[in-house]
Amino acid sequence: METLLAGIFVVYVQQNADFINTVNQQYALGHRWKTVEGICQLADPTIPGFALINPFDDGNRYVCFKLEK
Repeated sequence: METLLAGIFVVYVQQNADFINTVNQQYALGHRWKTVEGICQLADPTIPGFALINPFDDGNRYVCFKLEK
């Protein structure tokens, strides 16, 4: 069980390395998590992040939080 959890963690970190590095850099510069105004917005594919996929809306990707200074 512990090996499985460790494996999932390793895959998560590898798959999201760009996002994690961007968050760490921006957080060090004073950025903090803020909710997106209104309802979640379409995700910008050029910015690393976690997006929700809406299967009922042609699979569009949405973000609900972003780092802001």
